[in-house]
Amino acid sequence: MITIKQHQIFEAEIVRQCAPTLAGIKIANLFTYTFSCNEECFNAISSVRKILSDKSIYIELLKYNIISHRALLLVTEKTAFRKHYVITKHKIFLENKALSRLLLTKK
Repeated sequence: MITIKQHQIFEAEIVRQCAPTLAGIKIANLFTYTFSCNEECFNAISSVRKILSDKSIYIELLKYNIISHRALLLVTEKTAFRKHYVITKHKIFLENKALSRLLLTKK
């Protein structure tokens, strides 16, 4: 069972690590956090996810070590992240197309 104190510490760490994303300055932040147990990890993330979703902020567990209880978390602003991803994806596609044309054209 996650205590109120553990939950407050986790929330404070999100604010400390992800302030630029929460303020709308950055698109995303990655950070690690060590939980006391597996249950705390999943309960804390679920609880914070509900709070942040109203603000269009999303928290995702990318990797979790069940032995050390260490988690790699991604906090993103949904719409900005999607826009950036789409632009980057298209830019890479176009760059690859341009590179392909450069390599395939005879001089």
